[in-house]
Amino acid sequence: MNISLFLSDIWATAIVIPGILMCIIPLRSKFRIPPSHFLPWFIPLVLVLCVLSAYIECRTGSLGNSLTFFILLAFLCGSSFVALNLPPLKTLYIISLALTVMSFGGISCYVVDGYFYPKISPLNGNLGIMVQWIFSLIIMILASTVFARKILWILDNLHLKRIWSLAWLTPAVISLVNVMMVPKNYANIHVGRIYSVMILIISVNFLVFIISQFMFFIIARSTVEHYEDLNAIQLLNIQASQYEALRDYIEYTRRIRHDFKHTIRTLSAYASAKDYDALCNYIAQYDREIQSENKQYFFCEHSSTNAVLSYYASIADKYNIR
Repeated sequence: MNISLFLSDIWATAIVIPGILMCIIPLRSKFRIPPSHFLPWFIPLVLVLCVLSAYIECRTGSLGNSLTFFILLAFLCGSSFVALNLPPLKTLYIISLALTVMSFGGISCYVVDGYFYPKISPLNGNLGIMVQWIFSLIIMILASTVFARKILWILDNLHLKRIWSLAWLTPAVISLVNVMMVPKNYANIHVGRIYSVMILIISVNFLVFIISQFMFFIIARSTVEHYEDLNAIQLLNIQASQYEALRDYIEYTRRIRHDFKHTIRTLSAYASAKDYDALCNYIAQYDREIQSENKQYFFCEHSSTNAVLSYYASIADKYNIR
């Protein structure tokens, strides 16, 4: 077994580590277990799997997009679904986003190697791998600093399932295009303008990826703000209804005070005339009217709230509404 090739394959396979950190650092608050508890054993486990993958590649002679590397990616994607405390569609979006970024790093490796080794079949050249690592580390730093708040904001505020069911598709398609762009032979891409067209397609693909994610953030923010505006309008409508109820109750109590003043005058007149029989009959009739038309309610100790509720409860009783 060629030791230098083995080390080169380890170096190439371990590129998944920046991809892992790119998901963990911005989303550390979304993990079921704090990253400080599982990273000390998870990263060494990934390194062991990278060494195993490189060993199998060297023994079987399969380089590049090998079966073992995709098995490793499948293991990492499955771990994300288990570790992230997010709905499945949001987790799928994060995984798709990370794989797309890694695919751009991977295709950049082939672009560099294809330029410097035009007569050799695709290989994990150290120069291309170094470019891939630099690209991945830069994106990891940007994801952990510049884009972390935006990603967290979208995850915390956007909850429409129909949007999340489509959000992962664009990164996934772009990632698939990058995989299909991997050349089978470097000599082929130097025929005519194929190499220039390849770089153009990759550049356009990357631009589409950036624009699509920027548009997704704008759509997410506009959607959330729209629902916040609807909630604010609904709250204002509720407050307006409460104001109308309170105004009706004030008018109701005003009529009661007016009627009570009239009652006091009538009672005073009967008392002045010493017509006690008429006075007692009027009081008895007044009591019967109060008992028949008014019912005592107690919903809460807050007097204003209890008054408004009592007002509507009396209307409900009047029309036999439960």
